[in-house]
Amino acid sequence: MDVQDTQRSIWHPDRLKRLIAELSKLRSEMIALENRLAHKTLGLPAEHQHSAKNLIHYLALRKHDIRPLQDELACFGLSSLGRSESRVLSNLDAVLKVLCHLAGRQFPEPGFSESEFAAGRSILDRNTVALLGPKPAGRDVRIMVTMPSEAADDYRLVRDLVS
Repeated sequence: MDVQDTQRSIWHPDRLKRLIAELSKLRSEMIALENRLAHKTLGLPAEHQHSAKNLIHYLALRKHDIRPLQDELACFGLSSLGRSESRVLSNLDAVLKVLCHLAGRQFPEPGFSESEFAAGRSILDRNTVALLGPKPAGRDVRIMVTMPSEAADDYRLVRDLVS
């Protein structure tokens, strides 16, 4: 195995270091956006502040094309962050924590809470029921559609979309 093959190896320390740096940068962007918008989230009812912060983290993540990162994470058998909507920062922290462990490094965020990881799903489920109502019998899927404001007054626009 030559030097190039070694550097391409999934377990090469430089690859782990680069992934940790990339995820750490994403994490920093999430926290920075949360801090910039703190004045808006503080004005929300307490029961919605966690969800608002999670949405901010989601928006910060989705500003990036994370497909190359997702492919690399999949090589390690790790979450691709693709289904992290209900707990964006906790999901990223969990992946980052595993990568740090694999690299023999200490996870830099002592505040990581596995209980928040579990809570995200229940909050999403509760908010979904509050917004869309109870799950219809015999179906697991509900669809919410965002439409232009003209749809409020244009019956034909809505009818044509449905038919």
